[in-house]
Amino acid sequence: MGFQTSVNLYNPIGIPGAFASIGPYHSVIAGAFQFVAGDAGLAIAAFAWGSLVDGKTTNAKPADTTNHSLGFVSRNSNIAVITQWQGQSSNLIPSGLEVTLHDRGDFYAVTKTAATVGQKIFASDTDGTIQTGAAGATVEGYTETPFSVTTPGQANSIIKISAF
Repeated sequence: MGFQTSVNLYNPIGIPGAFASIGPYHSVIAGAFQFVAGDAGLAIAAFAWGSLVDGKTTNAKPADTTNHSLGFVSRNSNIAVITQWQGQSSNLIPSGLEVTLHDRGDFYAVTKTAATVGQKIFASDTDGTIQTGAAGATVEGYTETPFSVTTPGQANSIIKISAF
């Protein structure tokens, strides 16, 4: 563990990927196979596409989304493993480990853009990270999700997202 280099004056509102309430949540049905992290691993606190054919799950949107489900990768239902020598933290689920995706629930997430209550959440087609926008809008390189913003925030800050 490294030497402490800073002190926060205020606690953050939550940890990205964690449940933001004790309300209900729903897991994506995995089909015939259990979802597992794809060859490159899977980032927690981001969206991912899970294959209903072979169970492989990636943060990158597949070219053909037929037989794929979109879901949020929470930190509470999934395990990231520190695999780097002297690594201190990780939000990466190694390839082959089981994965739970959520299509409903309240979660903490980091937004790339400023967020206002009621905006929709869009998942990056390349890495699953999120940005916000108007419902029904076309955001180049992003896919609209069923989630929306429930607490406002600045770009690169932690916000609450919900799909209920």
